[in-house]
Amino acid sequence: MCEAATVVRFRPGLEFQRICRRPAAIEMPLVIALCISGWIACECRSLRREQLATRVLERDYHAHVLAVIYSNKPGRIFDDQSLDLRELRRGRLYVPVTSVSFHKTDVDHRAWEQLACFSHLKQLAFQDCRLDSDAEDHIADLGSLQDLELWRTTITVNILHNVSRLRRLESLTLDGTGLKDDWLQHVPALPSLKSLTLTGLLQSFKRHCENRQFSV
Repeated sequence: MCEAATVVRFRPGLEFQRICRRPAAIEMPLVIALCISGWIACECRSLRREQLATRVLERDYHAHVLAVIYSNKPGRIFDDQSLDLRELRRGRLYVPVTSVSFHKTDVDHRAWEQLACFSHLKQLAFQDCRLDSDAEDHIADLGSLQDLELWRTTITVNILHNVSRLRRLESLTLDGTGLKDDWLQHVPALPSLKSLTLTGLLQSFKRHCENRQFSV
């Protein structure tokens, strides 16, 4: 039996219809419980997805995968796997992967698929690697990236063009990548770029970087 007030509604051509409404005091806790349950389920799916991707990258590509990087001193970073209030304040129930490094490996389509599982990825580095053609399409999907490093890893102009679509990128290193002078037109498109390291840099482009206060 419903304890709430009964609302009588008349519909033309039909009998009176009685509608029982539950008190708002009962509905609100239910809505809150459903929201919390949905959030927990979403976080659990994200955690599982990152765990599987980490396993593949470490096993098949010998990648170095780090969770959230906390630093209390300049130049010092460490891997912190503990869950604390910092993650809860960010609305997360797990410590996400934020840094991945590849060394002397072929980065293929499968590797890019695993990288896409890290929605909070901030740092990505390639050293002595070979990037296949899928890099041209997938690198622009890593929209959370803030630091990208390529060391002795050959790239194409299309890869650099898609890098210019990373709106949050703050630091870019291109060393020994086969970079050509006429490709540099894509770099100024990065609105958040603060630090830029290139090899074989033109003097004219150096002046352009100095005008934008890059650290070159």
